[in-house]
Amino acid sequence: YQQCQALIAPSRGEGFGLPMAEAMLFDLPVIVTGYGGQTDFCTDETAWLIDYQFARAQTHMNLYDSVWAEPSVDHLAELLWEVFATPTETIRQRTAIAKQQLLARFTWRAVAERLQATVQALDQQPLFDKRPRLGWISTWNTPCGIATYSKYLVSHLDAAQVFILASRAAELTAPDESNVFRCWNQGWQDELEDLRPLVKSLSINTLLIQFNFGFFKLQFLKHLIEQFSDEGIRIYLVLHSTADVVKPDFNASLRTIAPALDRVSRILVHSLADLNRLKSFGLIDNVTLFPHGVSQPEGFIAPPLSKWGLDAVVGRRQIIASYGFLLPHKGIVQLIEAFSGLLVEFPNLHLLLVNACYPGMESHAEQARCQNLITQLGLTARVTMVNDFLVNEESLSLLNLAELIVFPYQNTQESASGAIRQGLAADRPVMCSPLSIFDDVADTVLFLPGVSVSDIQQGIHDFLKTADQSEAQIERQRQWRQAHDWRLLARRLWNMIRGIEANALTRMSR
Repeated sequence: YQQCQALIAPSRGEGFGLPMAEAMLFDLPVIVTGYGGQTDFCTDETAWLIDYQFARAQTHMNLYDSVWAEPSVDHLAELLWEVFATPTETIRQRTAIAKQQLLARFTWRAVAERLQATVQALDQQPLFDKRPRLGWISTWNTPCGIATYSKYLVSHLDAAQVFILASRAAELTAPDESNVFRCWNQGWQDELEDLRPLVKSLSINTLLIQFNFGFFKLQFLKHLIEQFSDEGIRIYLVLHSTADVVKPDFNASLRTIAPALDRVSRILVHSLADLNRLKSFGLIDNVTLFPHGVSQPEGFIAPPLSKWGLDAVVGRRQIIASYGFLLPHKGIVQLIEAFSGLLVEFPNLHLLLVNACYPGMESHAEQARCQNLITQLGLTARVTMVNDFLVNEESLSLLNLAELIVFPYQNTQESASGAIRQGLAADRPVMCSPLSIFDDVADTVLFLPGVSVSDIQQGIHDFLKTADQSEAQIERQRQWRQAHDWRLLARRLWNMIRGIEANALTRMSR
């Protein structure tokens, strides 16, 4: 240290960052990544912080959903020049502050005193373990992916009681349970005024909000967060999409409500793109990567083959399947065209489309488009369309018949796909488009070379030519499924809520 003029540490992650602290004790300027354990003492006041982007961690531990901070090479170069060109006296002012703060807060004595104070504060907490009364704002018992997502998590929560504050809906997929309260209208008109008296009457002190841009306006979400946080209610926000919405009749950006989002105890997102987008809004410390879960199949029921006219197909043809709501961006039209081309070389194929119609005219128009295309291409006997909303067990039983399950998405605003998890749960090889919505499953699925009809045809063709590798692919998917079990994620979510609550109580008792 005594032979150097600065310490450069473009680190991707630190627990504490001892070399940075030691350099500060030797009065050296420290240039270091602005994320990680070292930021406890490396701040804009004490060091030169390198900008970064979140990236998938490439370590020997091979952990799923693990990220680190990738430092900006260009910004590092700027800081190197800045430190080189800055007058010595100016450098000394910052290094003096760094050394002073280290000696005040990070000596062994100071750390031991803080640890002792924390233990004492925990000892003074009441023995009675008061569990949060959790309100869960979401769609529920409706043909909606977020409703399904919510149900999987809630069913595995170790909570004494969860109050479901659901949207009003004309079409239900199941009868409502006794803890379901329908109190808001999906769309952009409801100002959510019915939520506040209901939350108060149920004595809810913790609120988890499932958000998608189609649920309610950002300004109403902003008001909701501000209102409830002012009343001491802790808020958790799950963002199922973070990208700006730009449409002829509707524009929205989470950036416009960033100050309100900063008041949320924890924002849960599904992808690296989400992390970096919220970072660009100035939201870092309260944002956490929280993946979608997946079901663990415990055997498959025998599908009603005659119901779908599959009696003469199963056991005689190779089935290519797809799954999810029938919407234009899902690429089902392109898949049908690609399938038609594949029949030239693989005449024994059958296409099974388990794609439920989504409420609204757009989905039914896509259904008619697919049916017309199937007729035009002469594929009526080669394609089975299942457009009913099925219970999970029945859809899994159908998907399990497939040689390959394909998700040929064309484009989407969503951060992660719930549909692809149903494909993974079906215990068959899964292939998808090379889009960011599938980044979170990149460690386990196969990818098409692109999104065009020829790309979809080529990807399926290459798989069918190497079908002997499918068992190895299925085993990779099984390992991934085990790490993303809904039960594990529900436990993590509940422990997160309980931990933040405990920290708040500890601080209050000091």
